[in-house]
This record gives sequence, structure tokens and C-alpha cells, in this order.
Amino acid sequence: MHRVHLAALLTLTLSTLSACAMFRGEGHHEYVDDTAITARVHTALVKDSQVKASEVDVHCYQGKVSLNGVVDDAAMAQRAERDAREIPGVVSVQNALELASNEPERETTASVQEPSTR
Repeated sequence: MHRVHLAALLTLTLSTLSACAMFRGEGHHEYVDDTAITARVHTALVKDSQVKASEVDVHCYQGKVSLNGVVDDAAMAQRAERDAREIPGVVSVQNALELASNEPERETTASVQEPSTR
């Protein structure tokens, strides 16, 4: 009787592990890698004194890194891209960083409201 319970428990355990491996598949592994790559790229940007890391958004999907945000100049955008490319596991880098000098000027004049007539 004890052997029957042990065999059933072993069968159930192996079935559960197989099912977990099937559901986890490549997706879970890629998600972990993408999260680690994102963290490593962000850390590299923080360590680079010539890049304002707070201005750069880093996203990674299947090893493909995208950099978004607004930076001071082209040199900073190039440094950020270079920093990202040097991280192990990075397949490609899409540098979508915009230069602050290319931002449209914001209107600073306040609109004047007509006085209410009651």
C-alpha cells in the first residue's frame, strides 16, 4: 500500500513538473532575460557620467533594446546607444532618442480670460 502511494505521488510530481516546463517554455526565459537586459542597460547609463540616465527610457523585447526620451545633444544619444550595445544579450538597439534642441517650442503666454459680466 505504501508503494502505491509513493508511486502515485511520484507520478503526480513528474506530471506537474512537465506541465510547468511546457507552460513556461521560451516565453518565461525570454521575459527574465529581457528584464535583466533592461536593468543592465539602465545601470550602464547611470554609471556613464556623460549620459543623463533619468532622461532615457529603456525597453527590451527578445533582446532588442529601444531607447526613448529627450537628451541634451547627439553625443549623449550616441553614448547611450553605445552603452546599450555593449551589454551581453543585446541583439539590436533602436535609438529613438530625441534631441532637446529639436523639441517644438512651448507657448509660454497665458490665455487671457474675458471678465465675467453678471
